[in-house]
Amino acid sequence: MKLDLVRFFQACNPSKTLVVSKPEDRQYYIDFSKVRGAKIIEELGRTITRLAPEEPTCQLFTGHIGCGKSTELLRLKAELEQQGLHVVYFESSQSLDMADIDVTDILLAVAREVSQSLEAIKINLKPGYFKNLFTEISEFLQTPLDIGVEAELSVGIAKITAKTKDSPKLRGQLRQYLEPRTNGILESINKELLKPAREKLKQQGKKGLVVIIDNLDRVDNSQKPSGHYQPEYLFVERGEQLNQLNCHVVYTIPLVLIFSNALGRLTNRFGVDPKVTSAGAISASAGAISASAGAISTSAGAISTSAGAISTSAGAISTSAGAVSVVIFTTTAFTTSRNRSSSFLPPCLLPPASKPVALYFMQKKTAVCYE
Repeated sequence: MKLDLVRFFQACNPSKTLVVSKPEDRQYYIDFSKVRGAKIIEELGRTITRLAPEEPTCQLFTGHIGCGKSTELLRLKAELEQQGLHVVYFESSQSLDMADIDVTDILLAVAREVSQSLEAIKINLKPGYFKNLFTEISEFLQTPLDIGVEAELSVGIAKITAKTKDSPKLRGQLRQYLEPRTNGILESINKELLKPAREKLKQQGKKGLVVIIDNLDRVDNSQKPSGHYQPEYLFVERGEQLNQLNCHVVYTIPLVLIFSNALGRLTNRFGVDPKVTSAGAISASAGAISASAGAISTSAGAISTSAGAISTSAGAISTSAGAVSVVIFTTTAFTTSRNRSSSFLPPCLLPPASKPVALYFMQKKTAVCYE
């Protein structure tokens, strides 16, 4: 059979997201859960369908950009739909300015996407709060939005978003107006959109509503006027509001939060530990490695030291029988139990008599050689 080079290269394109619900993409999908060391998508799905099927849940999902999160989330969508849930998946980067996002932007995006998805299956909900809000926004911005009284909710929000997305001035004015109304917007979304949506979906034989918000891990790490960096501002300082949506929600979050001092507060805000998907598994030979911090014993991918614990999501540790040791690990794939800080070179892996003779930087990995 003649090789189709164009199709071959397209199939190997790492930037292409596979939609496993499509037969043409499914043939290329490989389940890397064994390599990654965890079945994270199954865990996310199990929380929704088994642990709390009747109660809203909020889960956090992260990993390196390009490691396959979108493909896995689309697989989660397909599996949940097979189990009878109505799933709304959308990429936040398609409608939001990733350099400048606020909580109201995310809430309005959720309202728009859910409304649009429901309209496609003949469920039309028109929250009264938003009808009044659209009129007030048009008057406040002194900009005609051309939103009719009978316009769908998704249409109204889309027009507002389109008006402000490319105009920082208008966007700033809109946020100034919406900020004190955030709780009102959240309450309307829950009571006038999500609650009746779940009821009407059940009438159609659906078991629930799930919203998956992808690409929020790509928000810029820029500083807000409050002094907080954008990831921390959205998910820690304002995380309580994002956690109050009255349906099952999965957010992608920036990986930097996993290695920041705000991780504890992030967990407290959402009540769950973020799920981290990695690019590979840990391989370690049986035995022990002697280091200044104490003995390091390895088993089933776990590393413990007398000074504290180190957990890795990806990488490998190998030692030679001679004078040279090589340590290879993903640069952001470990934390310490004492302060959850991250580092390129964990102190417990640096014997005092050893000094690095070479440091090689590779994509997402670091290799260190010691004498």
